[in-house]
Amino acid sequence: MPSEKSNGPPRPPAPREAIAQAFDEIGGVSALAAWVSASDDNRKIFYSTIYPKILALDFGGESGREPIDEVRWTIVRP
Repeated sequence: MPSEKSNGPPRPPAPREAIAQAFDEIGGVSALAAWVSASDDNRKIFYSTIYPKILALDFGGESGREPIDEVRWTIVRP
């Protein structure tokens, strides 16, 4: 069998993977919860900045489709 050769230095993780790794290294969910609970300012930052971004991802914020920017009502009389 031929030996596998390295094609240079290892590639750094993709940004999303790097953030996930850093999150785990700094304490994960329990550290985040402790930070949010530590002050009212942290709680405001979490609920006004971080949480909405996560919700957008969970509910299709990165679907690749154009956002709906217009809704039309049409009345049809029989």
